This record gives sequence, C-alpha cells and structure tokens, in this order.
Amino acid sequence: MARPVKSKGFDTLTPLEVARRRFLRLVPQGPLGSVLCRPEKALGRVLAGPLRAPRNVPPFDRAAMDGFAVRAVDTFGASATNPLPLKLRGDAAPGRRPALKVAAGGCMRIATGAPLPYGANAVAMLEHCRERAAGLVEVESALTPWENVSRVGEDVRRGDFLLASGERLGPADIALACALGLERLDVARAPRVGVLSSGDELRAPGSRLKEGEIYDANRPGVLAALREEGAVGVDLGIARDEEGALRARIVKGLSRCDALVVSGGTSVGPRDLVPEVVSSLGGPGLVVHGVAMRPGYPVGLGAVRKKPVVLLPGSPVAALLNVDAFVLPAVRRMLGENEAALPRGATVRARALRRITGAPGLTTFARVVLRDSKDGFAAEPLRVSGSGILSSLVRGSGLVVIPASKEGVESGEEVEVRLLRALPVRGARRAR
Repeated sequence: MARPVKSKGFDTLTPLEVARRRFLRLVPQGPLGSVLCRPEKALGRVLAGPLRAPRNVPPFDRAAMDGFAVRAVDTFGASATNPLPLKLRGDAAPGRRPALKVAAGGCMRIATGAPLPYGANAVAMLEHCRERAAGLVEVESALTPWENVSRVGEDVRRGDFLLASGERLGPADIALACALGLERLDVARAPRVGVLSSGDELRAPGSRLKEGEIYDANRPGVLAALREEGAVGVDLGIARDEEGALRARIVKGLSRCDALVVSGGTSVGPRDLVPEVVSSLGGPGLVVHGVAMRPGYPVGLGAVRKKPVVLLPGSPVAALLNVDAFVLPAVRRMLGENEAALPRGATVRARALRRITGAPGLTTFARVVLRDSKDGFAAEPLRVSGSGILSSLVRGSGLVVIPASKEGVESGEEVEVRLLRALPVRGARRAR
C-alpha cells in the first residue's frame, strides 16, 4: 500500500530544477493535435507543422521607389551636369501591368509597388529626374539593371522554408502568412487545463462576504495566465474542504481536460485533503510534494493516468510563482513549442559579426540573426532587409537600433538586440 501523502511531510524539499524536470517528464509532448486557424486569429498560436512558401513574394517585378521606369542602358553616362532626355510614354500604377512597353529612349511614370512595365529594368528615382515640356523627362543619375526594383521572389521564393513546427506566431509571421495568400494555418490545438480552487472560506468576486470569508483570487489569476500562454482554461469553480466534494470536482476536471490545476489545500495539515485525493485516483500520483523555493514550497506535482496535475499553495503570490515555474512550462510542452529561454521583446547583448550599416541622420532598425556560443551571442545583419522585405522580420532574430547620430556599428562592437521571437540559449543561461 502506498504511504499516505501527509505522513511524508516537508522534511525534504526537492530542488526547483529537479522538480521541474521530474514533473515535465510526465507531461505529454505536444502538439496534442492540430486545428486550422485563419491568420488574423492566429496571433500567439503555435505552429503544428513547418511553414513553407506556396508562392513567390512579390509575384512580379515591381517598383521599389516612386519615379520613372526606364531601360538602365538608356541612363548610362547620366549625371546632374549631363542629364539624358527620355520620352514619357505614360503611367504605371499599382494593381495592373501597363499594356505599353518601354522602348529604347522611352520611360514611364511609376509609383512604388506598381508592376514594372515590359521592356523596363530599372526605376529612376523621382528626385533624380526633371520633367520638361514636350513630354520629356531628364534623368540625372546613371542606373544599373534592376536598380530600385523589387524582383519577383526577392522577399520569399516558392518552396522557401520560413518557420519551424513549434514556433509561436507573432505579428510579422501573421503578416507574412497573409502576404503569401494563406487562408488557414495549421496550429497546435490549445490544451484544456482545468482550474479548481478549494477552501470553505473562498467566495467568488462580487459575492457578499461573511466574517472569515475571502474572495478567490487564485483561480482567476491562473485562468488569466493560461489564456495568455495559449491554453484554454476550464473554470471548475470552488470546492469545499470535504473529501467527497473535492473528489467529484477533480474527477470531473480530469475527464474534461488535458491537465488539472488545484489551488489550496496542498500542504500537510489536517484540512489539506487535496494531495491524498489526487494520489488515490490513479498512478503515478504525486511525484513531488514540496519544492525548495520561497514563497511557494507546499506545491504538489504529478499525474493521474497520464494527465498532469499541479497542486498550488493557497497563498496568491506562492500560487502564481508556481504557475510560472511549473504550469506554463507544461502548457508550452503540450503545445509542442520550441523550448526557449528568452521571450520575444527581451533584449540581449551581442557582438557584431560584421559591420552593420546605419543611415546618418536617420534612426536605423537593422535586422540581425543571433548566433549563440559558449562566448555569448553574435549578431549577423541580414543581407536582404529592405523596407518591403517582410520575411526579414521572420528570418531575423532581433533588431539593432542604430541612432541617427551614428554611421553604423563596426565588426566586433557590442550591440543591444531586441528580440523579434523567442530565443533558445545554451546550457547555464537557459531560463526555462
């Protein structure tokens, strides 16, 4: 017969990291299933499979600047002191490709984003041109082929690998999915986590309190944390400190949910009934009861018939700290999320692998890829990172902000990087 939970007491407390590893071994590795979700509803969801590009972005050669579509060869030798005249043939607007072709010695007015007319292979910037009478445009700058043109597939080419399974989707990921024309994304099914409070003294917020009663803060707080992390919190209400009532609520929660969180009644006092009830419902029961942390040591961790169970102390600070330490990592595991130590929006220090160019007089947001090693992070600027290259916010790890007063960052210089997505790190620096 199993030794009663209460008789174990808290003579020995399990170290936090040991407790977490022991508990997470009982949590099923997700995703627990997948659902199709519209991109605009997918923020914060976790991909259930890798994402590859079904088509090119952009799907055609387009102007990257306002100006005039030209043949680059017709501008060779042009300068401010030697402007070359071209015959204006019409306009090219976004949304349709002009039927007219840009012939030798001709040009066409074009707006940013408009398809490049047939025959043209460059765009002369508006500020480098002068319109004259008789339908002539003087070009004051020589152009190379495809200058100021966003080529077909420049952002993303059909078949490109974009995101791995387990990536949590951010705003840039949603935008890129829409740019690819995707109507649905395959995302992990959100795990259902039942949340139960126990205690004769607890009342729901808004109730009239009698002497000795308090409002239940833990259950709403846990439900909010679950929702923020991408799980579905199932409110199981408040149970009395009575074995039959607790058993009925816990059994109901386990039948409806993928995991269960119970707040209150988790210690070793005479009215702390929850550990005994959980351990009586099926193996393995509690594998940890008492963790070496303050506040929050009277926590119970285990599983009932392969469904994870976390027993939280009744004190609200202790409860929420244990949610962060154990419940949320379990949710991430059930979602199949890639393990990450640093969340999107965090900042890290890194060494520039090569020069990162700034624009004097303008604050520059340089997109970089971070490499992690035993010597720390290294930041490598993305080679393709124009304002129309949406994939640079998906392929990039973070942003280096170069102030307007600085021309750039030199190779080897230390920089601060704001993360665009969660970042896995090595060994001792891992936070989860």
